[in-house]
Amino acid sequence: MAPSIVTDDYYAILEVNQTATLDIINKSYRRLALKLHPDRGGSTQLFQLLGAAYETLKDDSKRRAYDLIYPSISRSRPIPKSTNTSRPPPTSTPQSDEARDNAQLAMLRRQKEQRGAHWAIKRREFESSISEIKKIIQRLEQEIKNLTSIAAAEAAVDARKNSWATWFMSPVYKQVEESEDEKARKDIERQERRVEKDWKERKLGVQQAQLREKEKIMNETKSRIDAADLCDDNKIRTIIEAMEARERRAKAKAEEEMLAKMKRQAEERLREQQLREQQLREVLRQEQLRKEQLRKEQLRKEQLRKEQLRKEQEAAEAFRKAAEAAGQKAFDEEMGRFRRTYMHSNSDDNSTRQSRELACSHAGWWAKVQGRTACPKCYDVWTYMLQRPGCATKACPKCQREMRPRFQRNVNTARTPRRDAPRRPKPRSPSPYYMYSDWD
Repeated sequence: MAPSIVTDDYYAILEVNQTATLDIINKSYRRLALKLHPDRGGSTQLFQLLGAAYETLKDDSKRRAYDLIYPSISRSRPIPKSTNTSRPPPTSTPQSDEARDNAQLAMLRRQKEQRGAHWAIKRREFESSISEIKKIIQRLEQEIKNLTSIAAAEAAVDARKNSWATWFMSPVYKQVEESEDEKARKDIERQERRVEKDWKERKLGVQQAQLREKEKIMNETKSRIDAADLCDDNKIRTIIEAMEARERRAKAKAEEEMLAKMKRQAEERLREQQLREQQLREVLRQEQLRKEQLRKEQLRKEQLRKEQLRKEQEAAEAFRKAAEAAGQKAFDEEMGRFRRTYMHSNSDDNSTRQSRELACSHAGWWAKVQGRTACPKCYDVWTYMLQRPGCATKACPKCQREMRPRFQRNVNTARTPRRDAPRRPKPRSPSPYYMYSDWD
């Protein structure tokens, strides 16, 4: 007798997932058994269905056999709902999408492998049974064929005995008459062969029906397994596609973040470069402005000097002409007045500065003044200047070394001098009797 076909969703009845462990199944069964027990007002049919589901899923072999047909059950029938029951919250802790997908893939592949191994065993059993039935059918067909040939041979012999030619030749060829016992024996054997043939034909029909049933069950089982494998393949393909899509999104997001970071870094470098260029342009502009101011100041001083020289020359020329006209005495008086007037005015602009510089020996400590500026002596640009506190003279380190006095070491105390320092010439003061008219 073929086993009854299960059409109930035992996982939905026990309110567990297909991957639930035995511990989870036991806890769910105890909880639902207390709720659906007939003594507590539950339905007897639901309680019996709950017991059947628990008996199937707690046994490993029964559960494996049920898992082979579960995909077709879950697709063809709605999930049954028990009275006044709600699905419990998932007991598993939340995991990341990647870990969950990997776990589902491993479960589906393991389930598919187990289904394939179970089907290999069942297929061998089906093939063995079908092979035995086919052997029995072949043997019965051969036996029926033999009985049919025997009956045909006996019928041919009887027909030949009862033919017109045999009757016509009977006076010539005297045949031996069979006894009644012999006829009875042959008749019994003929009946036994006919009964045996009928029995073998009925048995052959039964075996052929069993063969068709076995082949039908094997084909249905194969179809269910193929459907379950196809369902698992679709799930695996869906999960893999989701994982690949998530990986592509993560890769695109990482590339987008990297491009955004590179763009921010490029913008930051561009801003820094623009700031440096702006600062450099500002420094160059300030330097150019300072040089322009120095040039204008020098030009103004040169113009003043030339104007003063022109005035002195004009005054000297006028004085010379007046002296020639007035005589030697008037010339002497006018010369004295000229020296007192023009020589004093010529030295007013530089008298204070020259007096301080001439009075200062530029020895001692020089203060360091920060700031990018040009040396007033050599006009080289330096980031700082050295200033003598006494005369407020500014100079770069190179010009400062030239301006400071050099002292000759004592021959007795000093060792070999490093170099012979040239003596700085004393500044010459203009002669009080210097006359511009001497150029003539």
